[in-house]
Amino acid sequence: MAQNTAFYQSDFRFDEDMIWKGALSNDQKDKSLIWFCRPSGTCCFREWDTFMSDTWANSALGYYAEQEPERILAYAVEVTCAEGDYVFGNLYPLDFAANWKDVQQSAVRPEFVEITFQNLIARSFPFEEYTRCFHQIIAHYGRVEKQEHLLSDPEPLERLLAARREARAAVPARNLPAHLRGLRERKIKLEAQCLLEELRRPAAPNSPDKAHFAAEVSSWFMALSDEKDREKLSRLLPFPSLELTAMEGKNGLYAVIAQSEDRSQPLRPPSILKKLRQGPAAPPARGRAKEPPER
Repeated sequence: MAQNTAFYQSDFRFDEDMIWKGALSNDQKDKSLIWFCRPSGTCCFREWDTFMSDTWANSALGYYAEQEPERILAYAVEVTCAEGDYVFGNLYPLDFAANWKDVQQSAVRPEFVEITFQNLIARSFPFEEYTRCFHQIIAHYGRVEKQEHLLSDPEPLERLLAARREARAAVPARNLPAHLRGLRERKIKLEAQCLLEELRRPAAPNSPDKAHFAAEVSSWFMALSDEKDREKLSRLLPFPSLELTAMEGKNGLYAVIAQSEDRSQPLRPPSILKKLRQGPAAPPARGRAKEPPER
């Protein structure tokens, strides 16, 4: 989250509640979760609920998948247990867009909704009645404390989700520090690509002096980055004249380049960045010439 969610990080307190619930539950549906974070906020749903079409979990997954899926970091969370103040489990990185395609292909429509109300009265409603008369139901019974979407035959969906868990568990474990470094590099590259597109957009120089091209560094990146991140951002952009600087009369930080720059260039590849970090190569050492072999 610290590498992707600049705003509304407090959403995570709701995710924590769901993760703790999974740790304390004996129901597998509570232990298998889909968690994802966006530039603004986080979400956590039971994987079971995401495969229930026309529910909040399913609709939210689809909504964000159609926005900017490349801006979303997603994980399958398998909660195993709780010990003291800690929850234990496994995290599996997900391709958010690909996961949504899988959900679309296999989602099923709930048949019933079982609701527990604030007075602990539990009632079951056909799903169609629930969606059509939700406000009348609340007005009659009061606040909803818990609700569960049900199928008359849950076994096919249970088998599908079990197969997904088995497939995830078969993937070799990743190195966590390396994964976190990769997230940081991903954040920098996303911002560099956005700046490059913005610098290419104007037909004529757009700086206040009309002598440079300029693009504002996003508030998302500024909130999540430090000086080292901004240095790496500068190295990714392929312009010798590049400066990250403030602009007179404007808030924020701007990437500014000379109007003579070739703006069609792509981002610098990793091999070039490595050479830039290493500096110029040392001249070859001079030594005695090798004697020719004796005849």
